[in-house]
Amino acid sequence: MRRGSLLVLLALALPTAALASSADFDTGKFVSGTWSGTFTAGIHTTEVGSLDTISIDTGALTKLPASNCPKGDTCFDFSGGSVDVVNRSRTVFTDGLEGGLTMKGNTVVAISASLMPNGTVKEGTAVETLVFSGHKITSGSSDVSFASNGGAAVPEPSTLGLIGTGLIGLAGAARRKLKLST
Repeated sequence: MRRGSLLVLLALALPTAALASSADFDTGKFVSGTWSGTFTAGIHTTEVGSLDTISIDTGALTKLPASNCPKGDTCFDFSGGSVDVVNRSRTVFTDGLEGGLTMKGNTVVAISASLMPNGTVKEGTAVETLVFSGHKITSGSSDVSFASNGGAAVPEPSTLGLIGTGLIGLAGAARRKLKLST
């Protein structure tokens, strides 16, 4: 009886598990990184981690008033730009940025931006915090997260779940018939 119940639960859970609606990429443990550009024309960062490499390009930066920024930091906003995620030399995600905010301290840069909605991305963010010396990043973390638009419905997971449930039902009916005949 327990085995049958587990099979039923598995058959019902399979379609739900196959329809994941969000994704998250992060760099993992920091390995290396660089940044280039200026705090007017825009900056380009590349952070290499143990999991992924994340590159962010900002659009042109506009300095915000000091009253809009934590004490001791300089804040900029931007629109446009892009983010790329590479895993083992293979690009796994790329998207444009709608806009964002960059905060610069003496040795720290933080970038937070909204992803551009498209056929895959419903909404999402790219966030990067970097500690630097010159144009070399000495430590940092990056994360790209988004909710999926879902795209066109693909019936395979639901169909497999339905077939699995039907087969379990047929097996149960055949077992019951065999018990009755003996």
